[in-house]
Amino acid sequence: QSPLLVSSEISPDCLRYIAPASFLTSVDAPPDFAFGMATWEAQYVNEARFIGTKSVNITHLVVDPKTKTGAARTVYIDNLYLANEVSLDVSWFVSC
Repeated sequence: QSPLLVSSEISPDCLRYIAPASFLTSVDAPPDFAFGMATWEAQYVNEARFIGTKSVNITHLVVDPKTKTGAARTVYIDNLYLANEVSLDVSWFVSC
C-alpha cells in the first residue's frame, strides 16, 4: 500500500498512472489520468468482495530517488466471483 515500503525516498502522496496513454484514450479516459492512494483503496474495497486473489508476483521494481518516480510489474492470479481463474498483468508507474 504505502510507497514507503519500497523506498524511503518516495512519499505517500505519490500518484499512480495507467500506461500506455493510448489505452486510456481507447476507453475514452483522459490520457494523463492518475489517482492517489485514497482513490485506489476505495476502489479496491469496492471490488474486493468479488475477487479472491490466489497469488501476486511483483517483478521489475525500479525506484529513482532523484526524480521520485518508480515502476513495477505485477501479475495477479485471481478467482473472480462466479468465474474462472484469471491472470491480470499490470505495469505500475508512480510519480511524486
